[in-house]
Amino acid sequence: MLAAIQHPPAKQRAVLILRDVIGWSANDTAPLLDDSVAAVKSALQGARATLNRHLPRNRLDWAPTSDPSATERALLERYMAAYQPSVPSPAGVPPLTGSSTKTGIWRSVLRW
Repeated sequence: MLAAIQHPPAKQRAVLILRDVIGWSANDTAPLLDDSVAAVKSALQGARATLNRHLPRNRLDWAPTSDPSATERALLERYMAAYQPSVPSPAGVPPLTGSSTKTGIWRSVLRW
């Protein structure tokens, strides 16, 4: 999965993480990325289509054949740091805090 997520363009990758990994709505994602709701929905569709082309069809084939490298572990830790458990907001959207603000981790994700 970590290898496949490198295939979508930066904006699609950011939308995919915010929408499918963190669980934000298009309405919450759009302002963070300075985009429209329609553009966010379109980016998510594009990201999912790209992943479908690069991920194995059978989920059992996703299992790694070896332990992750130090680089892969560091990357995973960056993604895990992007979401820190906290009290959900009234809208039920988990907030981004600390280094995971727009100027922090998301700029790193967009550059990656």
